[in-house]
Order: sequence, then C-alpha cells, then structure tokens
Amino acid sequence: MGVLLSVVIPMFNEERYISRLLYDLTSVLDNEPFEYEVIVVDDCSTDDSLNSVRRFCIERKEVVVVPLLRNQGKGFAVQAGIEICSGKYVLIQDADNEYFPLDIPLLVRSMLNKANPFTVIYGSRYLGAKHFQSGFRKVLHLWPKQNLSSWGFNFLLAFLLFIRHKCWITDLLTGYKLYPTEVFREWTPKTTGFETDHEITLHLISKGYRIIEVPINYEPRSREMGKKIGAIDAFMAVRTLILGRFSS
Repeated sequence: MGVLLSVVIPMFNEERYISRLLYDLTSVLDNEPFEYEVIVVDDCSTDDSLNSVRRFCIERKEVVVVPLLRNQGKGFAVQAGIEICSGKYVLIQDADNEYFPLDIPLLVRSMLNKANPFTVIYGSRYLGAKHFQSGFRKVLHLWPKQNLSSWGFNFLLAFLLFIRHKCWITDLLTGYKLYPTEVFREWTPKTTGFETDHEITLHLISKGYRIIEVPINYEPRSREMGKKIGAIDAFMAVRTLILGRFSS
C-alpha cells in the first residue's frame, strides 16, 4: 500500500524537546497498522537540534532530516517537507511538545472514515478542553496554563474567518492539521511564515474542502520555554484572513 502518513516537523531551536517528541511520535505510530514517515525540516537552528535529530535518524529509518541553509520561516519549512513526502496524507507536527502524538491515530481514523476525498481534519484544542476539562475550563474551552491573550486571539480569528468566509472553525491556530497530500501537489502557498496556516485554510475553503474538527489534548508552552510566535505573526494572521487572496 505504501506510506499512508507523512509527518512533517518544522524545527527551529528545539533541542530541549525534539528528541522526546521523536521518541513519543515513533512509539505511537509503530503500533498503528499503516506505514509512516517522519520528515524533520531544520530551519537553520543555532542550537543542537539538528544533531539531536541526526542521532535519532541513525536508529530509525522512518525518520529523515532536511537541513535548510538559512532561516526562512515555519511556512517555508513546512513546504520543504511536503515537497519530498510520499504519504497519501500529511500531518504538520510542531516540534515543541505542546501536542500529544497519541492523538494522531484519532485524526487519521477520522480522515479514513470519511467517504468524501475533499476532507481535511483539524485537531481542535478548544473542543478538547470542552471534552476533557471540567468546571469553568470546560465552559470557556480553556486549558490549564493557557495564555488568555492567545486564547482570545484564536476566537478573534475564528470570528474574522466566519465574517469573511462564512466558515466556523474553533481552532485556526492548532498545530495538528491533517491534509490529503494531493492538495500541495496541485498548489503551492505563497507565504513562508506562521501565516501560511491561514493561507492553506483559505485555499481549502475556496476549493470546497470540508474541514472537520476533532478534540485533541494540549499542554501550553510559555515564551520562557521557547514559544516563538509573536505580535508580528498575529498581525500577519489577521491580514491574511481579511485580505489574503492566495487561492488562484
């Protein structure tokens, strides 16, 4: 049958987390009844991230690393990984251990259970909080230690998308998105930063894809722990959702 799932991991200065992530990821996927590959794209890290992955690759043929010669942004790193992936579906996995690989089989099963080939699966942290939390956190769809500003900003993006495109998605900023790989064989995003996520979402909507959300787990990471998204990324996200015309 060949490779069913390609996991693309854009990485920049994640030496504290990447080895643990790769161990958890392969441990989960080894128990699944399908072939997979993991493609780590190093966006010119300045720490020991690249060497950590290379050491892991020695033992695991399913894992490969692609080093970029200069830092070009998360979106560019994602595209570089997708270009060489061979799976029928591609999952983008953040390298910072905020997301749990145990949720990946749920996303894959959700995809395989849909008869419509024009389907994309987004893992929603907000549906996850509603499903897994209790009390006020369940009501507000809020995880412990989650930054309130990022929580509110995500809902702002959801509102903007609904006003602009009449499509409601609870978690546009999720780091777990599962796509049919053929989406990127016919079209290439123009952006190269964090806003590429939103460009892809707009393209999918314009092409009639159905975006289905499933609840996932989440463990927020602070800026002190290496969180990289900032104010300029927030501005670019809003700009892309309001003004972006990337689907042609």
